[in-house]
Amino acid sequence: MDGRDMLAPLRTVRARTTIFATLAAGTALVIAALALLVTLQAQLEQGNDAAAKGRDRDVAALVQTGALPRSLPLTQDDTFVQVLDAGGSVVASTPIERSTPVVDDIPAGDAFELHVVDAEVDVGEIDEFRVWALRVPSAEGDVVVYAGYSTESIQEATTVVRRALLVGTPLLVAVLAAVIWLLTGRALRPVESIRSEVETISETDLGQRLRVPATSDEIERLATTMNTMLDRLEGSVTRQRKFVADASHELQSPLAALRTRLEVARTPDEEVSPEPAESLLDDVGRMEQLVKNLLFLARRDAVQLPPPTQDVDLDDVVLEEVQRAQSQTRVPIETSTVSAAPVRGGREDLARLTRNLLDNAVRHAHRQVRVELGVHGDHVVLRIDDDGPGIAEADRERVFDRFVKLDDSRTPAVSGSGLGLAIAREIAEQHSGTVTASTGALGGNQFVVTLPAQ
Repeated sequence: MDGRDMLAPLRTVRARTTIFATLAAGTALVIAALALLVTLQAQLEQGNDAAAKGRDRDVAALVQTGALPRSLPLTQDDTFVQVLDAGGSVVASTPIERSTPVVDDIPAGDAFELHVVDAEVDVGEIDEFRVWALRVPSAEGDVVVYAGYSTESIQEATTVVRRALLVGTPLLVAVLAAVIWLLTGRALRPVESIRSEVETISETDLGQRLRVPATSDEIERLATTMNTMLDRLEGSVTRQRKFVADASHELQSPLAALRTRLEVARTPDEEVSPEPAESLLDDVGRMEQLVKNLLFLARRDAVQLPPPTQDVDLDDVVLEEVQRAQSQTRVPIETSTVSAAPVRGGREDLARLTRNLLDNAVRHAHRQVRVELGVHGDHVVLRIDDDGPGIAEADRERVFDRFVKLDDSRTPAVSGSGLGLAIAREIAEQHSGTVTASTGALGGNQFVVTLPAQ
């Protein structure tokens, strides 16, 4: 097992969450422990300092009233009080022991002054004392009152707390890590359940969906989003399969016709007349147009293209396509109401949109096709009418789906690939526009294309 495999369990969301949360909580606990120690020591020193200054005041009052005894009572172990005159002689004091620090060289002022000194309390043992000094005037002259205490008790208290924290903090962090691990695992359990369910869904069984828990939280939204994604994926795969099947079917007919005519043409002593040759060319043209349409849709499905931003005079594009269509049909195409219509888009795509709609109208028209184009407010509107049988209202949306043919109800004698209108709608939508079918003024079908005006 290499190093990456050994570290794999640590790369899980559960492990990372536990590690980061434990580190954050551990850091906070260490900071809190240090703050506790500092606060504890400060509070203890503050209390003892207040007591020492209080003894200074009490002794100062005795000095000023002339009632200062030679021996002062000891109020607490590890404390002392000494009163020194201007010559440094002890005027009064608590019982002087070995541990009592020497204070005659400690300066004093008219206000409280704090001094920290060391004193040998035992052989080789040094203690720290905090001493408060106060100069007091008396009838015999100024004296200095010193009140102090040993910090040993403070150090012992902080040491006890420190040891407790050194033991308790790691234990608390360990317990916290275990709790975070369990809670994270419980919180991620629905996610793992969703992952397991998704893992069982195969390409051949895209109809399966995830259970959506009624928790009104991120897990419910995740399951809903995954189901929505599966819906889109299933639809995409279904469209792809249908696309392949329909494309194969559409290519089969012209290929079969070509094969039949070519087999006839290769028959010995069989002359090939111009009529079969023209028919062959028609079949090749149909197949070529079908392949072009299939490639266009395949490219659109594969890549999400940005909206084109070229300045296009749509009226020039429409008139060019009308001229092309008129050269291939006897049905007259009226363009008297085509006016200037500048838009932003792709010229080739807009030409293809117009061509597909125009070819559909000419293919189904009886005697007339009318093309109208103009600017209406913020939009450019293109209308293409024919006097054919029209499209049933129930089919006016379905006709824009791929490979949908309504020729049986429109004109049984003609047939397209079922891709032209689908391509027209995709181009319109790419240009932030729409294309719809309705009943026109000529009594047949009317295609209406609406695009943003420039």
